[in-house]
Amino acid sequence: MKSMMFMSESNNPLPQSELNEYIMRSKYMY
Repeated sequence: MKSMMFMSESNNPLPQSELNEYIMRSKYMY
C-alpha cells in the first residue's frame, strides 16, 4: 500500500490501464 500512497503523492500522469497493471503487480508481490 505504500507504493499506492507514493503514487498519489507524486501525482504521476499514468494511464488507467497501466495503473491497474501496477496495482495488480504490487498485490502479487506482497
